[in-house]
Amino acid sequence: SAAAPVYRQALALDPTRAISLEHLARMSHRARRWAEERRWLDSAVAVDAGFYRAYADRSLVRLQQGDAEGARSDAEAAIRLGAGDTFRGPAALALVRVRQGDTTAARQSVERMLVGRASPDYVTVDEGLWIGMTLVALGERDRVFDLLEQVRPRGAELWHHLQWPELDSIRADPRFDEILVRVGLGPEGSAAPSGAPPRMTVDRLRGGAKTFTENG
Repeated sequence: SAAAPVYRQALALDPTRAISLEHLARMSHRARRWAEERRWLDSAVAVDAGFYRAYADRSLVRLQQGDAEGARSDAEAAIRLGAGDTFRGPAALALVRVRQGDTTAARQSVERMLVGRASPDYVTVDEGLWIGMTLVALGERDRVFDLLEQVRPRGAELWHHLQWPELDSIRADPRFDEILVRVGLGPEGSAAPSGAPPRMTVDRLRGGAKTFTENG
């Protein structure tokens, strides 16, 4: 990705910049490179033990690696450290609960996250990702697409979030293509939104893990 050298340069200037490490980890997550992502996130919490977003992100990769207990520990740390964030840590913990079979608690968490949204009029991009991932895990497809329809702003950031592997199971649904078109990514061969890697098209984005390389 064109963004990778920028983040690496930022790290070269300031190796303690946890947010740059998080950006690199998220690129690895979208590319399904779990071990690489884990290294970036381990480094992020090493340089800034209070950076709660890295714990939430690391909870996701630990789930991908089959470490549900480690994922729970990180999700709980994200909640504890990110007291003002109403969705990242709670969503990470809800995903762990789904994995461990406690869907009732996970559904209750979703309802609290929806009530705690930043605005009743729209869904932020990050809220759409984290709450959406939880709804996908719960098998609530209709609610996922209803949520994504409300996300604002639409554009490159949402486009990147739609690449996350936790959304893979909804890619074959025609409504996923409709969301892509609304984001600004039209039929095969058309341009991606400004700020998105130009070589990614609807067919590639729909393909999930089978077609992703290092997209920014």
